[in-house]
Amino acid sequence: MTNRDLIITLMLMAGAILLAITLTPRSLAQQSSTAPTATPPKFALLEFIKIEPGKNADYRKDERDVWMPIHRERIKAGAIKSWWQWIVRYPGGSDREYSHVSVDLFDKFEQMEALPAGILKKVHPGIKYADISAQTNAARRQVRTELLRLGDYVQ
Repeated sequence: MTNRDLIITLMLMAGAILLAITLTPRSLAQQSSTAPTATPPKFALLEFIKIEPGKNADYRKDERDVWMPIHRERIKAGAIKSWWQWIVRYPGGSDREYSHVSVDLFDKFEQMEALPAGILKKVHPGIKYADISAQTNAARRQVRTELLRLGDYVQ
């Protein structure tokens, strides 16, 4: 991993945690400056993705129509804290290693392993995971994944 990749990874992680903390619904009383803030997630799974040429519209539709409802249900079920998809703006060019970074934030290592039972059936009844996965993989290539564990933080 180059220094540039490390810097981008750290910036994405910091941004994702900041957004997860600040955008978490809270009551007005909790939003005051004297109220304690939420504890950041303990783990972040970063997936670096490169969209296949000519497949950007397919990929965006797949994320919006298939995966976002699954992630919403995972959050409701407490399986993850949040999910983010970042689009890389810079560096640009055709040699760019990846174009998107998905970030899953969660508290327990086990939450990374698989979809909780029943979520796929609830969100997309009658569709098999293998079919969804094949459809997604036709539009993008997973360049790499990184799992980060929270070390320290200050709020």
